[in-house]
Amino acid sequence: MAGPQFTSLPRISSPLKAPAQQHDGPVALAGDEYPPCALCEGTETVPLVRRKGYQVVRCATCCLVYVSPRPRSQEQIDALYTKEDYSGPQITHALHAQRMQEARWRLDQVEKHAPNRGRLLDVGCSAGSFLLVARERGWDVHGMDVSPAVVEYNASAHGLDTRVGTVERSPFEAGTFDVVTLFECIEHMLHPGAALVAVRQLLREGGLLVMTTPNIDGLVPRTTYQLLGRTIGAWEHPTPPHHLYQFSRRTLGALLKKSGFEVMSSATRPMGLSFTVKQLQSAVLESMKRVGGSTAAVETAPAAPRNHATDRSKPSLSKWVNKAARRTVRAVVGGFCWALTLPLYAVPVRSLGAGDSMIIVARK
Repeated sequence: MAGPQFTSLPRISSPLKAPAQQHDGPVALAGDEYPPCALCEGTETVPLVRRKGYQVVRCATCCLVYVSPRPRSQEQIDALYTKEDYSGPQITHALHAQRMQEARWRLDQVEKHAPNRGRLLDVGCSAGSFLLVARERGWDVHGMDVSPAVVEYNASAHGLDTRVGTVERSPFEAGTFDVVTLFECIEHMLHPGAALVAVRQLLREGGLLVMTTPNIDGLVPRTTYQLLGRTIGAWEHPTPPHHLYQFSRRTLGALLKKSGFEVMSSATRPMGLSFTVKQLQSAVLESMKRVGGSTAAVETAPAAPRNHATDRSKPSLSKWVNKAARRTVRAVVGGFCWALTLPLYAVPVRSLGAGDSMIIVARK
């Protein structure tokens, strides 16, 4: 049974308070656009929060949450994932125990619905952790990613067949896959509806789509939005510009149905306590900078001009105080975030259907 729906809460009738509306830097990249809703094509939106210089809005008709304005072209989106600061960590951590454990869990979910090994395509495959696990279990695996660096790594290090590109421009033939997976991927896509239609074309009749994505209706996102997002604009769930969309089980289910899929199952689970606390801490500190005051000065004050002739001397008292103050602020905010999040995780979010991540299985 579906859990509580953040996106079905009553429409916010008044604008967010000033801290959440203030500009905190460039809104987005050059050539931005205000897109219509990817689900219902509506154009009326309600502002929710500004994060990292990007406005996150909710469709006033169907409640899909997304970034608007957003980068206009696919090339602008792809550029986020072709830099070394993206591909480097992906490759470095590809074989770490935690990542491999997650890959095995994901394959377990696939095999609950597709026990017979067949041909599998992992869209947004990154450095191939999931493909390696699936290949070990007998699947015929293939992958796609927009990062040339991770695709090259997959081929050279593991002999995996992965291609550079997006699913809408897939080099693979239509109707040739038994399973297509989109793990933590759909929320990054410029046109998620078009991507799902392209996935459907790649699947054989009766083939499965298995996907994971953050759940905006989770207990933690809902609670932190009400307590912090609507007040000081601190909300950890959206992470633009990488995440352009925030789905609930209802809105993603509707988009899948619109794209020609039949939803077979959906479930939620917690993303992880430490991950959630870290994200929340980042959002609170970011919002404190925007609000201004002494905390902002402590966090963002530019360093004094350096005199290299005297840099060998011991740090001045003011530098030491400034550094200590920054650490104190981070520690206090971190403690607050732990105190807020721990009780939420103590609630049985699995039984409530209110985890902050979801997995959906759909059939062509």
